[in-house]
Amino acid sequence: KHQYIKDFTDLYKELDDDHSGDVTMDELTKHLQDDRMLAFMESLEIDASDVTQFFASLSMNGEHAVDIETFVVGCMKLRGTARSMDLQCLYNSHLCYMRARKSFERQLKEDLARLSANVNAVARAVSVLSQPG
Repeated sequence: KHQYIKDFTDLYKELDDDHSGDVTMDELTKHLQDDRMLAFMESLEIDASDVTQFFASLSMNGEHAVDIETFVVGCMKLRGTARSMDLQCLYNSHLCYMRARKSFERQLKEDLARLSANVNAVARAVSVLSQPG
């Protein structure tokens, strides 16, 4: 297991062209054209098409860079059959959905609180205006 972690860490460092500590989808795609990189991934029992799909799931379809810990843990889970790959993608999609849903709920609560405050303010103003005198 420790050797695989070292190998995946080495792979990550090779992918990180700009040494930013994060790998982007562009950096990954560039290296998937390299025969040496393809052979290295094959020696780790990782298919290049799985890596692209997997990386997309970790990076929100390439919108975000992926840090080394996320990449190494993900690669460890990726090793094996396509079934484990599918489950990993489903898990990552679910996490993204849950984050988006929580964010939406927070925003909705804030908007409803503002709306309630505005309705109360209007009700008070109408009450003051409707008083005689």
